[in-house]
Amino acid sequence: MVLNVMPEVSLDAGTATMIVGPNAGRLRLTIANLAINTQTFRIGDVTVSAFTGAELKPGELIEIETTVEIYGYNPGNNPESVFVMWTEEE
Repeated sequence: MVLNVMPEVSLDAGTATMIVGPNAGRLRLTIANLAINTQTFRIGDVTVSAFTGAELKPGELIEIETTVEIYGYNPGNNPESVFVMWTEEE
């Protein structure tokens, strides 16, 4: 199994941003809302919004078993970033 870590992904204010694209080899995806952030993000598919998606508070992380693209929604007035890593077969 290979662990992949990518640079932090900035979520623009008031919009849905793609965090990761599709990856047929991905086994598990971990997204963390950095503790320094002030906003509770929403995590989901392309339809994620202020009212849909899983809530991710500052300092929390979510693990998802998926190969599809994942988006984040930032309800704040300023961009904030998430940390992303995933595993895949060698």
